[in-house]
Amino acid sequence: MKKIILEQDAPNGVPLIVCAPEGADYLPVVFYIHGFGGDKRGGLELAYNLAERDIITISVDAAMHGGRLDYRVATTWTGSQKGDIYPFETGFDRFSLIMKIISETVQDITRLREFFRQDKRMDMDRMGICGTSMGGFIAYCFAAQDSNVKAMATLISFPTLLQRWQDGILEASLQPAMAEQMTAASTETEARTKEIAALDPLEGLKTYAPKPLLMVCGDLDTDTHKSYSLRFYEQLKTFYADHPQNLQYKVHPNAVHRVTSAMVNDAVDWFGHQL
Repeated sequence: MKKIILEQDAPNGVPLIVCAPEGADYLPVVFYIHGFGGDKRGGLELAYNLAERDIITISVDAAMHGGRLDYRVATTWTGSQKGDIYPFETGFDRFSLIMKIISETVQDITRLREFFRQDKRMDMDRMGICGTSMGGFIAYCFAAQDSNVKAMATLISFPTLLQRWQDGILEASLQPAMAEQMTAASTETEARTKEIAALDPLEGLKTYAPKPLLMVCGDLDTDTHKSYSLRFYEQLKTFYADHPQNLQYKVHPNAVHRVTSAMVNDAVDWFGHQL
């Protein structure tokens, strides 16, 4: 029976768990990032199963999460906070906070990638990235700007950050109960839209192609609706014309905004084959 080793550490101030098979020697590596409000422990099922297939997982606490929890994340579901400008039910202030988390965590992973190049257990030339929900946003943004990523899998997520923001703003602006507050926030909305546009990974992901990309969605997920991933999948087909096996879009029936073991198994099989 293979022995699996778990190590907790915080290099460069980023709390993380390394999961590796005992005696690991120059094995492929997958960075895992959890969803909003979660922490590095959320990657343990994936990490254990990957370790059994001789792939090391580095499961990190995203910025403002886990071992460096920020009060804005800890209290975001309790009601409107000081500094919020949008109607609470829209979730727009939380979405803006997530954009900051994405930007900071992408920088964290860049530094961690270089840090772990010194670890002889790991082959950073065979590096994958996987994320759930917000962690998927981070994975998309990281892969869009870092050519070192060799394979990617996202679970209950999507890459079209700007489109999702613009759709939400339009919908809220048409609601009579929200119209006045949305109009008052129009200047801030314009500024935030520019920031999200700069972060949006769509163009960079076209450069990422045709490297392996798996998108796993839930059929009944209303938080990260499958339609955004589906439209992106259709856009990408042209870029994968010569390597169609490297692009997969999968929908789990009756699945809501929650990662199931079946979804984890999809990611494990994907990395096992691609790395």
